[in-house]
Amino acid sequence: MTTVTDIDQYTIEGYNDQYTVPEINKRDMARLELMVCGNEGTVGDRKQEELRKLFHAAIDQIQKEKREVWKNAKVVIQDMYGQSITITSGGGAYTFTVQHNMKGEIQVYRKGKPMCSKFKGYFLSLICSPRRHLAINQARH
Repeated sequence: MTTVTDIDQYTIEGYNDQYTVPEINKRDMARLELMVCGNEGTVGDRKQEELRKLFHAAIDQIQKEKREVWKNAKVVIQDMYGQSITITSGGGAYTFTVQHNMKGEIQVYRKGKPMCSKFKGYFLSLICSPRRHLAINQARH
């Protein structure tokens, strides 16, 4: 086991890397976690354990979103030491950033298409439908 005296100068292999997958899912995230952090339960340093917690938060977020989101998403896992891992699928239209907030708690920030965008087309079709225009014009006459 390596003893690290200056943790800010220490880098974990796999950090600051970018990975591309067809679809972000729990299995691929767990494999990446294993590759970067090693087996869970093994003796690691503080930095690896913090990174493992960030991976777990990212995996939890996968369950909260629809599967279609993860075919066109980017997950950025940033630790408190300024290093990051990026996992991208598709064009990365949705961006999820997993990091510590100012209180030291793990947060997942979502950026991208609004969650209600699928309803936008439906509502526009109701407002702008030819039947609606016909009904409005008939009511005026």
